[in-house]
Amino acid sequence: MKRRMVSVLLLSFILVPLNSPWAQTTLPTEVAKFGYADMVLLNGKIVSMDDHGVNTNVGNTYEAMAVKGNKIIALGTSEKIKTLANADTKSFDLAGKMVMPGIIETHSHLYGGGQAAAALGIKSPDTGIQVSVMAGKDLETTRMAIENGIRDAVKKVKPGEWVVVGVRPNPAEDVSSRQLRVWAVAEDMETRARIDRVADANPVIVKNDTRANLNSMAMEQVMKVLPTFDIFLDQAMGAQYTEASKKGLVGSQEQSAIQWEIWYRNQPLSLLAEMVRRQLEMTAAY
Repeated sequence: MKRRMVSVLLLSFILVPLNSPWAQTTLPTEVAKFGYADMVLLNGKIVSMDDHGVNTNVGNTYEAMAVKGNKIIALGTSEKIKTLANADTKSFDLAGKMVMPGIIETHSHLYGGGQAAAALGIKSPDTGIQVSVMAGKDLETTRMAIENGIRDAVKKVKPGEWVVVGVRPNPAEDVSSRQLRVWAVAEDMETRARIDRVADANPVIVKNDTRANLNSMAMEQVMKVLPTFDIFLDQAMGAQYTEASKKGLVGSQEQSAIQWEIWYRNQPLSLLAEMVRRQLEMTAAY
């Protein structure tokens, strides 16, 4: 009986070709982890975008790609990627065509970024000071941090010069950008009257993400340059912000108007064009 079993096993080994899939003792790592690919793309130019630096380098380009479900499981040569396919895998010969990630642009504002402006020596504001404060653990401590920041700032500038206060989220206290917007709109975080009490001789803007608050002098300066700013503000902010806007709240578009029509008004057009070009290039790189 034992001799017969040995003979059957030996015969089975002889009948299985050495190059058969069943003869392989190990699977490719990707197959072992994900299973055989649902789809492979061969003989192409797969642009990976795997350079995560802020530049225009597209990263590595590969010949082939394997996909399982909605996940890219491997990039490499066509020969390598073929090993991740079985009889059920859909195979496409790209014949040299290019494949690249789709760019899904959900929402962005290309108003003229501060980083590109600073690199070109364009100041925001053109005269005055820019300070940054971190939000506190709650609304009241955040107000105190902002108003103390304004008090310190006005000591360093001349009357009439701008004070720009940026309010940063505080992750340690679980205060996000969204929470700052809620405080700004629903809780009157820094109304025009509150800012006026600590700075009545300087135009002040308190910025938190896409919202900001202006004091009375800031509003006066803006209205001199943009006489219909208050009408635009009322229309742009919408009904839900009407009361808040009367107390000094503005949105991202109004901040952009201040930036371009007041702080950038004396800059050469060629310099502003270069700033926008650089920002577009940075956006494309991201």
